[in-house]
Amino acid sequence: MKNHFVMLARYNSWANQRVYAAAATAPAEALDRDVGACAGSIIATLNHLLLVDRNWMAQLNDGGEAPDSVDDVLIDDLAELRAVREIEDARILSFTERLTEGELDKTVRYHTIRQPLVEELPLSTVLTYSFTHQIHHRGELWAGLTRIGATVTPYDLLCFHRETNPSRLARVA
Repeated sequence: MKNHFVMLARYNSWANQRVYAAAATAPAEALDRDVGACAGSIIATLNHLLLVDRNWMAQLNDGGEAPDSVDDVLIDDLAELRAVREIEDARILSFTERLTEGELDKTVRYHTIRQPLVEELPLSTVLTYSFTHQIHHRGELWAGLTRIGATVTPYDLLCFHRETNPSRLARVA
């Protein structure tokens, strides 16, 4: 399971790089436009993903401060936000690489921000949620980015595997 989560952390970083590259092709003013995503705009959704990841990393004892909200726009400059995102993605990858198989089955306590609940789940479930949460919102970003005229390069998991493991490809005769 550890290798699976390391792969998901690598995929997460790779996909985020593609999202930010796509956002950079859009008119800057369009990034603040409501595109119907959960957080509204592209910039707000990118900030939401950053804040959620910071919250999880803080609660999983990997340092940093847990935010008070996952709905704030901390950074409205795309280049600055991208640089901070890259640091966060490196931290998530480092965290997953340090995990042991035994830690994945251990129960972790965490609290939600939007509802005052303390919950317990296996770390593997929390990590699965964290990565699928990113995937969910990257789907919203895809739709929003295409709506505002950005050039979006596919960033699904199979594309990641094709690009990062080209020796595994074989042509069907």
